[in-house]
Amino acid sequence: MEIRYEVPAERSAGKCANDTPDRAGKSIGLVTGCELVHDAGPGLMARGFRAYYPNFRREKIVPRYIIQLPHGSDPEVCVRALHAIERYGGHLFTNAEWGCKAGVHSGWAIVELNKREEAVLMVPPEFRRDALIVELNRFTKDEVAAAAAHLDR
Repeated sequence: MEIRYEVPAERSAGKCANDTPDRAGKSIGLVTGCELVHDAGPGLMARGFRAYYPNFRREKIVPRYIIQLPHGSDPEVCVRALHAIERYGGHLFTNAEWGCKAGVHSGWAIVELNKREEAVLMVPPEFRRDALIVELNRFTKDEVAAAAAHLDR
């Protein structure tokens, strides 16, 4: 699971493309974000992250889902499907990547939502039966090593 930290604005404002200000004017960055390189350099890990940023608050990152929207390969069916998705909700349409021009008639969008049900509601009703919605996760090296060790038993 990724952990997000609040970074005092005076320490990292404007230094990282992935830092975004929250409502309180603080910059939000990942613990492995580039503010570490900009602010402290390689010595930071020796001193410890919390020693450098003592007032951090941990937050759980919102779950991410990938939505796959397959549709027919016939040109008319493809255009009708794209038009229906665009009409139903611009967010899904504008944030989706489409494979139609390469002959793979599907769209994929990665969204951050609190629940899977919210992802389902983003999909037009006529596409929900065929849509594939998967919660995404990442693995650490330790998790992979533990799983591999468990298989070796």
